[in-house]
Amino acid sequence: MIVQINQSLKKLNTFGIDQKAERLIWAQSTDEVLDYIKHYDAPKLVLGGGSNILLTKNIEGDVLKIDIHGRKVVYEDDDVV
Repeated sequence: MIVQINQSLKKLNTFGIDQKAERLIWAQSTDEVLDYIKHYDAPKLVLGGGSNILLTKNIEGDVLKIDIHGRKVVYEDDDVV
């Protein structure tokens, strides 16, 4: 988990709006998401790809950036993935 203070969100939203997060937490695995939930208050914003959000002001509090890559299908049939 990476924690950044007073971080710009410009590159994390498709409109390129330069608002800031008081704390930006990068979760790069499901374990990191669960660890965040265990140890911190709820984030003010959970951010995925940033395409369904229009930032109009700085975010006071935590922004949890879900940055999980590399999921792959290990088994699949007609009923189960």
